[in-house]
Amino acid sequence: MARDFVFPRRSLPKNAIAARETYWAEFDALWPAMTPLQQAVLKRIISQGGRYRPFDAASLAAYSADAGQNIVAADAQSALDHLRDKGLVVRLERGRYALEDDSLAEWMAQRF
Repeated sequence: MARDFVFPRRSLPKNAIAARETYWAEFDALWPAMTPLQQAVLKRIISQGGRYRPFDAASLAAYSADAGQNIVAADAQSALDHLRDKGLVVRLERGRYALEDDSLAEWMAQRF
């Protein structure tokens, strides 16, 4: 006769926190290896949410301000491609991108 497994109530939140911290450690390692533009793009995706438009004038101006250099659409596309390669950003459709994992937004809120 099989026995049903029951999670102890106290260990589940503790294990969830430990898993989150392990996952966030990956973000801690990735962040300093990113270029200022890649960081700026992630910040913009998070701040704009579903309204994010990567190549509009407001986004290009925000990237330029954060990266400390003039950013054009081709630069932003290159940064987005890199972030997609790292598994941080997903392309939803032409011109629409989002975080691959929403916990990255939580990580940024905790770290910055």
